[in-house]
Amino acid sequence: MKKTLREIFRIGILALLLLAGSWSGLAAVPLKIVAFGDSTTAFRSSIRQVYSQRLPALLKAKGLAAEVINAGVGGSHTGSVKTSGRFGAKHATDRFEKEVRRQKPQIVVIQFGINDSWVDTGVDGGPSRIPLPDYERNLKLFVGALQADGARVILMTPNRLGTRY
Repeated sequence: MKKTLREIFRIGILALLLLAGSWSGLAAVPLKIVAFGDSTTAFRSSIRQVYSQRLPALLKAKGLAAEVINAGVGGSHTGSVKTSGRFGAKHATDRFEKEVRRQKPQIVVIQFGINDSWVDTGVDGGPSRIPLPDYERNLKLFVGALQADGARVILMTPNRLGTRY
């Protein structure tokens, strides 16, 4: 059974709350969280508050101080502009060092997948924008680097969208 985006967000938020609850350094320093993703993460005028804007209050209600940085860009995927420059957006590998690692977060929520899996040709079974092996390699690169930095990572990747999937 496919999960809806709302269910995925709820599961991700629950995981984040549980993970943040294990943070022992909160008395001295607010927990730093980076939300890194595509339009499912980015600020949008069509949504009053995206999840990264809701997290500080949710965590505060649990007694946890947090700074949440939104590093979401609409149209972005896990590749780079060189891989697919569609939409003129800087993509994940182009932004990772500056927008995520340099922030020195304790937790990173990574939410990519819709633009990676999108079939630009519109043909059923056509090639995805970012081939699955590349998508997997990109996620492993992000997770490995962040874990080496001491960050905890939550992968919150939604299912493919559209009637042809």
